[in-house]
Amino acid sequence: MDGEGIHPYLENYGALRKIMERFMENCESLEVHCWEDETDAIRELIAVSDRADVEEGNPMIIRTKCTPEVKDLLLNRGLNEKNQYKWFTVFFKRGGEIYFSAEHWGSSAYIPNVGEEDIKFIRAAAGKDADIFQYRDEDVDRAGEVLD
Repeated sequence: MDGEGIHPYLENYGALRKIMERFMENCESLEVHCWEDETDAIRELIAVSDRADVEEGNPMIIRTKCTPEVKDLLLNRGLNEKNQYKWFTVFFKRGGEIYFSAEHWGSSAYIPNVGEEDIKFIRAAAGKDADIFQYRDEDVDRAGEVLD
């Protein structure tokens, strides 16, 4: 957490960047959630977006195409002056469906329906100290609860 206890952050975002880069390859569009007071991050994303659709509120929701400019911003200029990930939640979409999300300012990720090669890559990129939870469909009930 940061000094205010609100914004979780990682000491090193290298693993997140590697994982995002791999899954961003097939990204058609994305949806980014920001808190309305994160004005610099919002403005920066809208500036590089091609026809961003912005839904006002808290969180503010920005939908845009996954262009090379947006990819560059998220991967290479994604940290603020405190070395924290700028966006609360980033969803990658393909065919209108979410297939990747980096959440809570990049401190966690959700990646459904990955194959064995992806799992190996994630484990290698994340390192031995990362907490990785893997669930198969048969491990989860219809309400989304993990079965014992």
